[in-house]
Amino acid sequence: EALLPFLEALFALPGADDALRHLDRAHRRQQTLEAVRAVFVAASQKRPVILVCENLHWIDQSSEDLLAFLAGSLSGVPILILTTHRTGYTMRWADKPHYTQIALDGLARSEIEDMLTTLLNAPELPPELLQFIGDKADGNPLFIEEIIQALLERGLLVLDGEHPRLISDAMIEWPATIHDVIQARIDRLDDAVKDTVQLAAIIGRQFELRLLTRVSGLSGQITSHIETLKRLDVIHEARFFPRLEYCFKHVVIQDVIYKSLLAPRRHLLHGVVARTIEELWADQLDENAVVLAYHYSRSDHYDDAIKYALRAGDRAARVYANAEAGSYYDQALTLTRTLPSSPERLGAEIDVCLKRASVGSTREALEQDRVNLEGARGLAESLGDEVRLARVLYWLGRLAYVRGAFGIATGYAEQSLLIADRLADEDLSAPPVNLTGRCYYLMGDYAPAGELLARSVEQMRQLGNSTEEATAAGFAGVALAALGDFERALAYANHGLELAAKLRNPFVLAAAYNYRAVAYCHQGEGPQAIQDCEDARRVAERAGDRFRLYLLRFYEGQAHAMMGEPGRGRELLEQSIGIAKQLGTTTLLAWGQGLLATCLLALGEHASLLPLCEETIRLAAETHDRLARSLAHRTLAEALAVIEPSEVDRAERAILDAIHTQRELGARPELARSYVVYTRLLLRWARAEEAAKYRSEAIAMFRSMRMSRDLAAIEREESAPI
Repeated sequence: EALLPFLEALFALPGADDALRHLDRAHRRQQTLEAVRAVFVAASQKRPVILVCENLHWIDQSSEDLLAFLAGSLSGVPILILTTHRTGYTMRWADKPHYTQIALDGLARSEIEDMLTTLLNAPELPPELLQFIGDKADGNPLFIEEIIQALLERGLLVLDGEHPRLISDAMIEWPATIHDVIQARIDRLDDAVKDTVQLAAIIGRQFELRLLTRVSGLSGQITSHIETLKRLDVIHEARFFPRLEYCFKHVVIQDVIYKSLLAPRRHLLHGVVARTIEELWADQLDENAVVLAYHYSRSDHYDDAIKYALRAGDRAARVYANAEAGSYYDQALTLTRTLPSSPERLGAEIDVCLKRASVGSTREALEQDRVNLEGARGLAESLGDEVRLARVLYWLGRLAYVRGAFGIATGYAEQSLLIADRLADEDLSAPPVNLTGRCYYLMGDYAPAGELLARSVEQMRQLGNSTEEATAAGFAGVALAALGDFERALAYANHGLELAAKLRNPFVLAAAYNYRAVAYCHQGEGPQAIQDCEDARRVAERAGDRFRLYLLRFYEGQAHAMMGEPGRGRELLEQSIGIAKQLGTTTLLAWGQGLLATCLLALGEHASLLPLCEETIRLAAETHDRLARSLAHRTLAEALAVIEPSEVDRAERAILDAIHTQRELGARPELARSYVVYTRLLLRWARAEEAAKYRSEAIAMFRSMRMSRDLAAIEREESAPI
C-alpha cells in the first residue's frame, strides 16, 4: 500500500504527483523502482514470470536502470529475465552469479538448409540454391527470408512441387546488399500500396491502423493495402487491443522504406502525422508528447517540436528519468537556438537551460549545464530580466556546490539572493537562502550559516516544502552546534528528524540522523553520535545512498576518536577517504583527513603524520574549509611537539593559527579544545603560568556550553603539575 502512490505517479494518474510533491527526485526514483519490483514479485507468487525485453542496444536509460535493479534484486524469486541484444552492448548485470549469456552465431549451412526446407516446404534443395543463399545471407535469418521472398516475387526461384529451381539469371541480376534487396521488393509494389507503406514507415516501426487510415485519407482502400503488405511479409499484426496495431517485420525493412522518401516529403509527412495525432488524442497530449516531439522535430514546425520536447522532458523528470529528461531538454534547446532572435525566444532559451540543469547528473552533463547557464546569464542580463537572472545565478551556484567549489557557489548564491531580496520575492529567495547557508556552513562561516538556514526553515515551511524544511533544519542544527549553541542546535536537529520520519523518505531520514550526529560530535557526546550514525547507516544502506554512507564514516570515526578509541576511528576514516576517491568528491575530505591525523597521533603512528597534516592544510585551503584547516594546524602542533620537540616556534605558530581561525569563526567548542591542547604544549615547554590561564578559559567555556564529557576530561588532568 505504501508503494501504491509511486505506481500511480508512474502511470500519471490524476493527483498522483501532489501526494509525492514533498519527496526529492532521488527518493521518488528509488521508491518507484521498488514499487515496480513489488509488482513483479507479487505476480511471481501466483506462477513463475518471464520478462522478455528485446533489442537492448536501443534501450533508454531509465528502462535499463529498471532492468539492472530487477536483475540485482530478484535472486531467489521465480522470475526469468530474458533479453536480446546485438554484439557490442554491455550488460550492466553481467557480473551477477545468476546471469547466463547465450551467444547467437550466424546460422551454419546445415541450419540454413533446415530453414529453407521449412520455408519452401521442399525436402530436397538444389545445391546451387544453398550456395547462393549461404553466400548472400551470411547466416542471418532475416536476410534469408528477404532473399527468398525477393527471388519468388521476381520469378527467379520457381517452386515445382517438392523440387524448387533457381533460375540462372539470379546470379547476374541480384542486388549487391540486403538493403538493395528490400528496396527492390518495395519498388515492385503498386504505387498506392507503396505510398501506404511509406506513410507507415514515417509513423514508426509500430503503427496504429486508425492513425494510418486518418493520415492517408484512404479509408476505403487501406484494408486491402494492409493485406497485401501482410501477404508479402513486410508487416504483421502487433496488437489487437485496445486498438489494432501493425509492426514492420524488422527495423531494417522500415528503415529502407523510410529512406526511400526524399527529405522534403519526409518533413511534410512528419508534420501531417503529428497534427493527426493531436486531433485523434487531444485529451492525451502529455502521454503522446514524446511521439509528437519526434515527429515535429523532423518537420518544419520547430515551435511545436520545442513545445512537445519540453513536455516530454517534464514528463520524464516527473518519473525521475533524468537521462531521458535531459535528452528532451537538449533537443528543445537545440531547436530553440535555430529560431530567429527575439525577446521571447531568448527568454525561452533561458528557461530551457534552467530545466536542463535541474536534471543533470553526470560530470559531462554538469559541465555542459555550466556552459549553458553562463550563456543564459548573458541573455538574462541583455534582456534586463532580473527574475530569470536570479534563477540562473542560483543554478550556477548549485552546480559549483555539487563540484565542492563552495566559495564560487556562495558568490553566485549571494548575487541571486541580492536580486530576490530587492524584488521582495520570497519564492525567488528561498533556493539561494538555503544554498548560501549550506555553503557558509561547509566553509566554516557558522554564524551567518545558522541564521540563513534558520530563515530557510521558515521559508520552506511557508512554501509547504517539508523535504527542504527538514534538510534546512538539520543544517541549521549543525551550524549552531559548531558555534556551541547546543540548545537551539538540537532543537533544530530534532525538528528535522521528526519531519523526516513523517515523510518516510529514507534519503532525508538518513541525512537527519547524520545532522544530529554532527551536532553531538561538536558537543562531545560520542555515544549519542555513534547511535545516530548507526541509525543513519541502516537507512542509507537500504536506500543505496553511497554519498551519505561516505559522510557517516567520517563522523562515526570522529565519535570513536573522541571516546578514546582511535583504532576504530582510524579504520572508519580510512574507509571514508577511500570512498571519497571513488566518488570523486572533496566534500568534507579535509575534515576527514584532519581527524585521521588526530587518530594516528593518538596511536603513536608518526611516520606519515606530518605530511598528512600538511596535505590536509593544503586541501582545506583549496576547499575553503577553515575549520578543517584549524584542526589540521592543531594536530600539526601536537605532532611537532612529539616528533620534533625542538620545533617549538613552528608548533606554537600552528596552534595559535588554529586558535585565531576558531575565534574568527566563533567555533567555540573547537576553540575550547584548542585551548586544552595549547595548555598541554605550554606545560611541555615549562610555561606553567600561561598554561593555567588557557586551562581556566577552556574549563569556563566547557561549563558555559554544558560540554560535560570534555569538562570531565580536562578536570581529570587538573591534578597534573602546572
